Amino acid sequence: MILPGIFASQITGHLANNNFISLQTVNVGSGGAGSITFSSIPNTYTHLQIRGIVQTNRATYGIDEGYLTFNGDSGSNYAYHYMYGDGSSPTAGAAPSVARIATGSGNFGTTTGGTFGGFICDILDYANTNKNKLFAR
Repeated sequence: MILPGIFASQITGHLANNNFISLQTVNVGSGGAGSITFSSIPNTYTHLQIRGIVQTNRATYGIDEGYLTFNGDSGSNYAYHYMYGDGSSPTAGAAPSVARIATGSGNFGTTTGGTFGGFICDILDYANTNKNKLFAR
């Protein structure tokens, strides 16, 4: 998995050129990594964005899922909703009281195909302690 980095933005509303600042970059070698930690993120920005170029460890099935926790908290105090479809069968649901947030299924490429997939995750108003955190993928 290669994570090009975590970015921060001071802007709200529409995005314009050059409004992102790269805070950290993590490159994972060919052996992969079970987890990645971004640390020492200042609370001086409005939103964070995580961008990743990833590859699953599956050889033939490239659909996989990533997970997030915040501040090392792995207690069962996260909750999320999900919604997806394949063109004929819509699915929706919720996962209350879980130990991590699923980023949603995506094409993460395969080890045998040498392909990679990508994702972008937005964490809105991350430093505001008066709000529950909203994560959008």
